[in-house]
Amino acid sequence: WISSSPILSHAGDTVFVGSYDHTLHAVSSANGTMKWTYQTGKKVTASPVLSKSGDTVFIGSYDKMLHAVSAADGNIKWTYQTGDAVRAAPVLSMTGDTLFVGSYDGKLHAISATHGTMKWTYETGGQ
Repeated sequence: WISSSPILSHAGDTVFVGSYDHTLHAVSSANGTMKWTYQTGKKVTASPVLSKSGDTVFIGSYDKMLHAVSAADGNIKWTYQTGDAVRAAPVLSMTGDTLFVGSYDGKLHAISATHGTMKWTYETGGQ
């Protein structure tokens, strides 16, 4: 099953989409062949987001993590642990240096897009 929206690489040659099979898929936009896959710990319902440069794909998962993956080959760059499932897409700041993502832990997380480290969290008061 796919419940996330796909995104297109900056060059237009790759489509990235998450799936219930615990996987981020990179697929050729020209012919639909698989370029690479990246396994998260659990299902992916969040839509992926590209870095400003287009070299990193960010994806949330039910494994309570935000994953940063190389757009070229699917290799892991970093993961950021939240307190619960990440079901929604992160948002990249205008400068491209910060990701904002909500989690079922009731917090909004601000994360360094380069290093995957927490900048701050905001408690919403609900779960």
